[in-house]
Amino acid sequence: MLKNYLKIAFRNLKKHKIFSVINILGLTLGISVCLIISLFILNENSFDSYNKNAAKIYKLIDTQNNSSGIDYRVAGIITSNFPEIQKACYLQVIKTQISTSYLKNALNVDNIMSADKSFFTMFTIPFVYGNPDKPFENINSVVITENAAQKLFGNVNPIGKQIKIENSLELVVSGVIKDFPDNSSINASILVNAQNNMFKFSFSCTSSDSSSYRYPFNIYLQVRKN
Repeated sequence: MLKNYLKIAFRNLKKHKIFSVINILGLTLGISVCLIISLFILNENSFDSYNKNAAKIYKLIDTQNNSSGIDYRVAGIITSNFPEIQKACYLQVIKTQISTSYLKNALNVDNIMSADKSFFTMFTIPFVYGNPDKPFENINSVVITENAAQKLFGNVNPIGKQIKIENSLELVVSGVIKDFPDNSSINASILVNAQNNMFKFSFSCTSSDSSSYRYPFNIYLQVRKN
């Protein structure tokens, strides 16, 4: 029975060649477009899903200025005044090439992140070396990704070793973390301590009044359960 159906189908295809080609091409194109759209949607929905607290983390936005660059001090004000907020962290990623070196090994990384220590407890950051409960030993500590550590130090544990940023600034490695996944909205190869005023990038002052000093960071809030 199936053999007869196939014979009839091929006979019709040969009899109506142009019509068959148009139908087959149209069906193929339609399926291809649907698959591409499905893959795009799956990829978009997968962003930051690796974070265990993803459902409870929100990014603070200044709707008046349509900006996510907010004075870092707002994070402390919010956690002090809103009990619904379990914790907050502030960070900023500077997307520029940074020269990094250790002895004769040199590496240019595409971005550097300035973050406070709460970042490591809010987000899922697997550590290869170092203490995740104390990622920064002091304000001159630096955490680097596994890929950056491999290029700078090889297979050696780099904890306690000193690296240079831009051939001048010396920082001590206090932790090595897994590389950020491709579906992460946050990505960096070098993470420095935002409590160090040197790493409050994009400093701006609108007047001589020190209370108006503004260090724009991205602020993330983690809400309590329910």
